[in-house]
Amino acid sequence: MKKSMLLGTTLILIFAILLSACGKDSNNQASVSPGSSNSAVSGEASTVKSEPFTISIGINGGSNQLKLAQNKGWFEEEFAKINGKVEISDFQSGPQAIESIAAKRLDVTTLVDGGVITALAGKVDLKLTSFLSTGLKGINYIIVPKGSDVKELADLKGKQIALAKGTTNHVFFVKALKSVGLKESDVNIVNLLIPDAQPAFESGQLDAWVTADPFAYQEVNKNGATIIGSGESLNIASPVFTAFRADFTKEHPEAIEAYLRVVQKAVDYEKANYDEALKTYAELKKQDVALVKVLADNYGSQNEVIPDDVVTELQASADLLLELGFLKEKIDVSKIVDNSFIQNK
Repeated sequence: MKKSMLLGTTLILIFAILLSACGKDSNNQASVSPGSSNSAVSGEASTVKSEPFTISIGINGGSNQLKLAQNKGWFEEEFAKINGKVEISDFQSGPQAIESIAAKRLDVTTLVDGGVITALAGKVDLKLTSFLSTGLKGINYIIVPKGSDVKELADLKGKQIALAKGTTNHVFFVKALKSVGLKESDVNIVNLLIPDAQPAFESGQLDAWVTADPFAYQEVNKNGATIIGSGESLNIASPVFTAFRADFTKEHPEAIEAYLRVVQKAVDYEKANYDEALKTYAELKKQDVALVKVLADNYGSQNEVIPDDVVTELQASADLLLELGFLKEKIDVSKIVDNSFIQNK
């Protein structure tokens, strides 16, 4: 009888110990399981650290929001939570950033529609993860020198026009020509990047220049140039996107959400502290506050899901370049759009 009671007590104790051990294992597994971040629900980053990694961020064209985040140390702060190291580089134009993405020296940058299409044409695998601006203002201008006999777009026939091929300015210009019944073959395009195009324009070697602010703003206000067409006047939008190297989104999905959280923080800060943000931008970029305000007003920063109509317009731009022979094969842009990260940030 006593032996039976002793055996029963022993079995109960063993069973209780086993249950306790199972509970601890279950809790431990839950705390370190991959993808355990609650950011999709709470909007907060997980503090569970993954394997160390480095993200290379490209600031293309001096993006205000990225410059602000860099200055405030927000990238380092956010990526430290997921064991990430941050490297930041500046690029003057899309083609330079695209080249670095293709070479896997860059993981993310800001690209306008023309840059996206050029990257795809070059077999650079991208993922577009957020919509940053309509690009209707501030990105595309066709300017002519002071005293030019070119008064409207139709007058460009047979003229020398500078632009950087494969950029959004190129895509915009093709659309602008089409709006007045002209084709690329009707003009003489000189393929120049900004450092070469600006002195050529100012020295009278060019009849027109397709460029963006701040260069258009400076030429108009300092040198008397005239704008004969713009994204706004012709209602030609040039949407701006967050563009990641596709492989990086597979290797470090948590980093994409972290990056987008930082961008959102910068956008929110700008909206809540606009005047202060403008002063900061002016100091960081060594530009006049009045110019910085024009640029910021035109840009209209946001960080949103990429709308269907924007994807449709991007596809139309790609199809137009295919028709003109710039692209060699049809591109399906919908395959590179991924809104899941911005929805979960």
